[in-house]
This record gives sequence, structure tokens and C-alpha cells, in this order.
Amino acid sequence: MDLMEDTFGFEALYPVVTCGGDLRFETIGSVSVNRTEKDQRGPVFRTEPSSRVEFSNSSGTELRCGADGVPNPRLSWQTREGGNARDVPGLRYTRSDGTLVFPPFARNDYRQDVHDTVYQCLASNSVGSIVSREVHVRGGE
Repeated sequence: MDLMEDTFGFEALYPVVTCGGDLRFETIGSVSVNRTEKDQRGPVFRTEPSSRVEFSNSSGTELRCGADGVPNPRLSWQTREGGNARDVPGLRYTRSDGTLVFPPFARNDYRQDVHDTVYQCLASNSVGSIVSREVHVRGGE
């Protein structure tokens, strides 16, 4: 990785009108900034989920998402409402590789907010964030 060091500065000026009506500017302060910046890149999807996923309660399914960037992006999933898709014991969880997992479930454990809704993968690092296409998930018999 290339390392770049950059120093820059600026002065803040304000206008002053003299008794004779002349206009001049006076310095009220200055700032100097020393910035060190690594070669960074925002996230780019390398794996993005399909736009529609249907599965049975007896099989379950997985939504895969992967992104590259510097630094490595953090992957998470959000719901249609924009909230974080938190783990729901026995029904939905996110693996460390960013895969959203829907394990097999009993018919009476069906939840519309988990099994029949829309998700998006979010990839974020210090440079920026990207959001995948909407994934319409429908699970059932």
C-alpha cells in the first residue's frame, strides 16, 4: 500500500472598514492540517444475492453476499424498513462471512417478518457504504 502524507493550511479573514471608508482584510486565525492517508477503496460487491428467493420450511436457505474494499468491508443485512436484520433464534442468523441463513423451521414457527419480506445486504468501510439490490424472500411449505 502506498502511504501519502499531505500538509495543507488556510487562514480565516474578515473584512474591516476603516474610518476613512477603506476596506481591508485582517487574519483572525489559521489552521494547519497534517494528514496521512493509506490507499483506500470503498466497497464493491463480488457476490450479490438474487432478487427473488423462495424456499420451503423443510429445506431452509442462505443469502450470500460478499464485497471487496480497503479496509475490508463489514457485511450486514437490513430489512425493508431499513432496520438491522438481527438474529432470530432458530429462524434467522448471520454467519461471520456475511451469509444470511434461514435454517429449516416447523410450520407453526413461520413468521411473516422473517420468512416473507425484503432484505438488502449492506457493505461498509471507512470510505463508504453500498447496498445490494432488494431480495424478496418467501419461505413456507
